[in-house]
Amino acid sequence: MITIFLPHLKRHLTNARYIASLPYTWNPSNNTLKPVNSPRVKKFLRFSMISQVIYAILQLVLVPLSGHPIGNKLLAMVFTSIYFCGLAFRWNVKLDLIAMHLLNTFLKFEPQYAAGLTYKKTTTDRILSLLLPLIVFSCWIVSLGAGIIVLLFPCIPPFLGSMLPTCRSNTPIPPCWEIRILFAALDAVMLQQVCISAAFYLTQVLIGTIVHIWNYLIILTTWTKSGTKSNQDLVTWYKQLQIITILGNTCNQKRIFPAAAIGLPSIEFFTFFVCVKLHDSLTGIEVAFFFLIFLNVVAFNMTVFLAASKVFSCSEGVLQMWRREWKSARKSEMRRVLRALEPLKIKFNLNFVENNTPLVIQDVCSRQTIGSLLIVG
Repeated sequence: MITIFLPHLKRHLTNARYIASLPYTWNPSNNTLKPVNSPRVKKFLRFSMISQVIYAILQLVLVPLSGHPIGNKLLAMVFTSIYFCGLAFRWNVKLDLIAMHLLNTFLKFEPQYAAGLTYKKTTTDRILSLLLPLIVFSCWIVSLGAGIIVLLFPCIPPFLGSMLPTCRSNTPIPPCWEIRILFAALDAVMLQQVCISAAFYLTQVLIGTIVHIWNYLIILTTWTKSGTKSNQDLVTWYKQLQIITILGNTCNQKRIFPAAAIGLPSIEFFTFFVCVKLHDSLTGIEVAFFFLIFLNVVAFNMTVFLAASKVFSCSEGVLQMWRREWKSARKSEMRRVLRALEPLKIKFNLNFVENNTPLVIQDVCSRQTIGSLLIVG
């Protein structure tokens, strides 16, 4: 239910406003999202996205070609994978407002749908209430950690300092402290922008859409079992959920969901690989830092696919219940309507998430990581 997570949504938008990482903000006058109107902020948003893409490409090209030890290159790939995954979530040079309109749709639909309902938080709601603040906190920790790393070790890949000719030589010469501070600030701010905006699209737009629809289906199931709504009302509400699902798929299936399906397992792979393979050469703080990233990614990777599969199975269960209990319906129109209704499907690209998808995704991640560890030895 979006009303439950509304404080987290507002807090996330506030964090995004501090560093100008999203093209919309909160409008307290009518409790909805509104677009950013400042031309200066819009130009900065476009510039930051384009410059960060160039920066990520440079990381991907220069790090493998550098003379750094393999351990440093693996550590670099963690941050590079975060950049690419985050930019895939964030990429919106046209500054389209489809995500804003989707969230506003939930904000307007939910009071009508749940009017007079005493909603009890589900286990998923409670877990997300803990995870959502954690992800914003992790964004600050990761970006701050990156800034400190650049400040203390300016030549470490994949950050700006490592691209200097003096750092790419056989005997790296660290830059002066003024350059270190400048590079540390730039790296921290860029990574913070990427993380905060990516986390918004992941948690508030993608996961939020899926979990809200899942909760609405749970309410629909409760209404069906209790008989508090007529059959016609139940079908009408289900059709509205179909429309919301289509809106959610329109927003998520081309960019946001594929970014989660490809990017999150990539980060999971590199962070787990680093934690296992390089734990002897890392300090306890460094291991904890990368393990924090790993836990965040695993949690949200599983949440996305598990919740999406629940939307499919729960809607399928609702339809089966109706067809079983309404067999005696005399109206042929109602029978035709029931035959026409399909389970709700959360789509990514041309595919959709079904019951076994979460296990398949996690199995692939585990196999790839273990296989790589065995190959490297």
